[in-house]
Amino acid sequence: MAGRDDFDALIAQAEAYAFEGWDFSFLDGRNEVDPQPWDYKARVEELARSSATMVDLGTGGGEFVASLEARAPLTIATEGWLPNVPVADRRLRPLGVHLVAVEGAPDNAQQRFTDLEGRLPFRDGSFDLVFDRHEAFRATEVARVLRPDGVFMTQQVGSLNEIELNDVLGGDVKPCLSPTLDEYVAQLEQAGLEVLEAQEAFPAKRYFDVGVVVIFLQAVPWQYEGFDVRKHVEALLAVHEIIAEHGAFTAHMHRFLLEAKKPGEGRAV
Repeated sequence: MAGRDDFDALIAQAEAYAFEGWDFSFLDGRNEVDPQPWDYKARVEELARSSATMVDLGTGGGEFVASLEARAPLTIATEGWLPNVPVADRRLRPLGVHLVAVEGAPDNAQQRFTDLEGRLPFRDGSFDLVFDRHEAFRATEVARVLRPDGVFMTQQVGSLNEIELNDVLGGDVKPCLSPTLDEYVAQLEQAGLEVLEAQEAFPAKRYFDVGVVVIFLQAVPWQYEGFDVRKHVEALLAVHEIIAEHGAFTAHMHRFLLEAKKPGEGRAV
């Protein structure tokens, strides 16, 4: 059996960790992720090089857009969670990226929206490129703010994301609901966009200590609804023992990649 002292120390360290923005650098060296069959960042950079205007929906702390090697001359980012807004502003302002605080879409699994839910505060046809990494979106709004021949690029998280963590924690911890790949495609097509690419992948993710598992669970509470360190201490101890015996606790991410284009003037999908 793995040492309880080591377990208690890792849990205490995890509970004291201050997560900020959308910065997952705490995972560095403490987990390992198999590559996905696509390179989302490289594709966004490729599209950015031929774009005059682009917007990042749900930028978090601005980490992703700040990391891009190419950005459009006019680059805008949106963020709906208020604690992230000053974090993103500090990171993006020196780069000339404009930040707009606006509440995002509530959930892509939700098929109907009120008039204001997921609305984007931009004029029709404002952007050559709209991109979105793990943020809910309202497909009709994405289509509205895209220019003709503009591109929407998104990577999304599926309902089976790291379901092994939900399983070990027990039935009271619910996974996040997400559309299927076909449902995402249908949403985009119904909004008038032409889907150019739609892929699904389940890359493995290996955790090397239970502390980083706890930090991750706390950082994305909507993915593991009902998780509580004290209530799930025995399950966490089981994870700790699996890591001690096998060197890692392995889960599988669930990811979608979608690229869609708004038809040019005078052409319908």
